Amino acid sequence: MKDDSVYLRHILDEIAFLERIAKDRTLNDLINDDYFSHAVRSAIEVIGEAANNVPESVKGEYPDLPWKEMAALRNRIIHGYFRIDYSIVWDVIVNDLPEVKPAIFTILRDMDQHS
Repeated sequence: MKDDSVYLRHILDEIAFLERIAKDRTLNDLINDDYFSHAVRSAIEVIGEAANNVPESVKGEYPDLPWKEMAALRNRIIHGYFRIDYSIVWDVIVNDLPEVKPAIFTILRDMDQHS
């Protein structure tokens, strides 16, 4: 059985990646730079897939995190990539993920203390 923390670490890795590549960038860059938008879409897909695979027991202990929303955004990007609203994606990068990051660190810390 896979260590439950692996999915949380994937989320953190992708958040860190997005922080690096989005630094000093804009929504306009996301819309007009194919390489940048492709990298962002890929990272969001990994975050959503990892969030979807976090065990229900963990999600139940931390219900304030947007587990369903992370998975839903991934699904919208994968299944509707011709009509992505990049302003929503940019808002997630700028506003939502910075709030998710410390919460994921807290979950990992709690897991370490209980193991």
